[in-house]
Amino acid sequence: AAGDVAKIMRFVTIRDKELRAKLTPDYDFGCKRPTFSNSYYRPFTKQHVHLQDSGIARIESDGIVANDGTKTAIDTLVLATGFDL
Repeated sequence: AAGDVAKIMRFVTIRDKELRAKLTPDYDFGCKRPTFSNSYYRPFTKQHVHLQDSGIARIESDGIVANDGTKTAIDTLVLATGFDL
């Protein structure tokens, strides 16, 4: 049931099929830490937000270069592993 709710939330919030597919987990709900936020997906639908899903090739002083060669200029880079170090 919780997986169905998550699926509905993605469908309602993310109208773009391609973006929704990229943000849909390839595992069942609860197999990893679930996101219970009802505002998690909303930022991805904004014009100034881009989901970088091709991986990071390198980090430069003024931006990030993705594996597909695109460079995104950044002011701040926040790294978060999710692990208690």
